[in-house]
Amino acid sequence: YYILNKPEGIISSVTDDRGRKTVTDFLPDGSKAVPAGRLDIDSTGAILLMTDGELLFRLTHPKYQIEKVYVAKVKGEVTSAKLARMTKGIMIENVIMKAKRATILNSENGHHTLKITMTEGRKREIKELVKAIGCRVVTLERISFAGITCDSLDQGHIRKLTEKELDSLKKMTKIS
Repeated sequence: YYILNKPEGIISSVTDDRGRKTVTDFLPDGSKAVPAGRLDIDSTGAILLMTDGELLFRLTHPKYQIEKVYVAKVKGEVTSAKLARMTKGIMIENVIMKAKRATILNSENGHHTLKITMTEGRKREIKELVKAIGCRVVTLERISFAGITCDSLDQGHIRKLTEKELDSLKKMTKIS
């Protein structure tokens, strides 16, 4: 069980048919761990990797409502009404997408820094929600996955999860 602080330009996959570097390239030699979910190639931050298929499934299945927290730098006008639309849900590509929570952390020079909590992992969901409110994501970093952060890790570094972190994951996914 590992957490990686994924740098930009890395693929969230086990392999890549174009030979690009993947998150599994950061694992110790011989590890068969796979990523729990994904981050876009241009997104950074916390990604969990493991060999435990049941835990991986529960961490990524929407039924379990596992929180993933992101910080997004956004270009465009962000208002409380627009954030409310994001949390109520917006129909995008015949699917209702929504954030659990969305707040403005900072605003300057036409950019807003948002903290967004999600419980699903749809492809490009945050970018699509931000686009739907008339803005554009400039940078996106996942700062927490199921309460686990990579605060002490530089980008491109990986560490094993602590027993306390693993116990917490099992408890929230109801694995005894």
